[in-house]
Amino acid sequence: MGRYTTVELDELRVRLREAEETLAAIRNGEVDSLVVSGPNGNQIFSLKGAEHPYRVFVEQMLEGAVTLSTDGTILYCNRRFADMMHSPLEKMIGSQFKSLVRPEDQAELEQILAGSCGTKVRFMLEAADGAQVSTQLAFSRLPVDQLEAICVVVTDLAEQQQKQELASALQDLRLAQQQLQLQNDALVRARLDAEAASETKDNFLAALSHELRTPLTPVLMTATSLEADMSLPPSVRQDLAILRRNVELEARLIDDLLDLTRIVRGKIELRSELVDVHAVLVDALSICRSDMSDKRLQLKQDLGASRFHANGDAVRIQQILWNLLRNAVKFTAEGGRIIVRSRNEQQNLCIEVIDTGIGIDAAAINRIFSPFEQAGREITQMFGGLGLGLAISKKLAELHGGTVIAQSEGRERGATFTFCLPAVAAPVPGHQTVKKRAVDEQERRLRILLVEDHDDTRTSLARLLGRTHTVRDVPTVETALSVAGSESFDLVISDIGLPDGSGLELMRALRDKHGLKGICLSGFGMEDDIARSAEAGFHHHLTKPIDLKKLETIIYSLVHQQ
Repeated sequence: MGRYTTVELDELRVRLREAEETLAAIRNGEVDSLVVSGPNGNQIFSLKGAEHPYRVFVEQMLEGAVTLSTDGTILYCNRRFADMMHSPLEKMIGSQFKSLVRPEDQAELEQILAGSCGTKVRFMLEAADGAQVSTQLAFSRLPVDQLEAICVVVTDLAEQQQKQELASALQDLRLAQQQLQLQNDALVRARLDAEAASETKDNFLAALSHELRTPLTPVLMTATSLEADMSLPPSVRQDLAILRRNVELEARLIDDLLDLTRIVRGKIELRSELVDVHAVLVDALSICRSDMSDKRLQLKQDLGASRFHANGDAVRIQQILWNLLRNAVKFTAEGGRIIVRSRNEQQNLCIEVIDTGIGIDAAAINRIFSPFEQAGREITQMFGGLGLGLAISKKLAELHGGTVIAQSEGRERGATFTFCLPAVAAPVPGHQTVKKRAVDEQERRLRILLVEDHDDTRTSLARLLGRTHTVRDVPTVETALSVAGSESFDLVISDIGLPDGSGLELMRALRDKHGLKGICLSGFGMEDDIARSAEAGFHHHLTKPIDLKKLETIIYSLVHQQ
């Protein structure tokens, strides 16, 4: 059997079993005291101090807790310390603490155990698997049943450092979150301020538009009417034509500013319908024909596209074409030539406007579609304008899913502008696109209630409409309601901004009480203004200055529609 006899082995087994039972009793809190044999003989230690609730507290500590005898024997340790030393709890109890301490630190440990109280030191402890654990040890005396034991609180410095770094990172994160919240609050305030400023700007532009447009209305209507009066001398009618064109130009500049604002802010709305683009182009050419005639420009048309219909806003498509034509007329010298032609390219309808004008430098091609840009300061000084027409045309084309591009071989070599948009099939038989209808002079005279507070506009409009209709003109909401209650009318034409109320409320009342249809005449022409007038019951919204012929056409269609 080697060195040990059977009896000795049996005795050893009994002692090991007793030791295991003792350790189990210690762990379970079933032992009140412990006898430890050492170099100074047997010593008895009471474990009552480790009883509940103190045992629970110690076991729940996040730091290691160790109870030592004065000779360094580990009488008790919590599971946290055993985990630090990578060892089972049973093996720790009864072992020597100095076995965990490096040789160079053991002398200092002996001094602490011999008498130092309230001592804190930093030792590198060696775990069961050889790992080095950097610790801080806090020693204090612990009386136990008139004997002395030593309590040691063990802090894992590496883990503490990680906790401190984590706490610091969490603090930094909280500060970053606070800063982010402050920035977000600032952005919200800035957005609200920007929205308020935008609304203020919109209101200002609407008011400015109204104030600029309103006085143009009587001028334009009177000039247009007199220009068509064949009893006047040709020289007078020529002067009136100059007056009319410049008023129209002034109105167009106002429209361009407002259109650009609407487009940039995404507030422009397209009223899509099936459009005969050739017909719209012919209308745009008719508008420009007098200007071409004044400059003795030759016009050649070649409308060769076989598919010339598109889904879009007819008014906006005409605006694009009119801008391109006006641009060609503006920059082409007297006696020059303008070619307008259409073609189909794949699935698109393309309209080309070619002129023999001043041309465009290669360096300027890329910026002529930017707002307020023209091909150089000298061009602006020579030809005037705000440089908005092409920018607006390009944006409107893009809203239709199309493009506008410019080409030129350089100065004095002319330019070509090409507007393309998706073509669609021609309407089926029986389907008709919207066409203008001339007023039938033989139709019965209509009774029209005209509500307008601007004296010149009311007087001139009443006089001009009075040639073919019976007009009752009033300046206020109160008077209009009173007159409508005592007289019969076919329709109402009203401004929105009236001195004693809103034309919108007036229209609602006239519609509900008398079943009247209405046409809105206003200097307010933003998309929101048009939507509000439609909601109030107006069938049409015309923005000042108005075209008298267009007004007459709308009157005819409104009264005769089913």
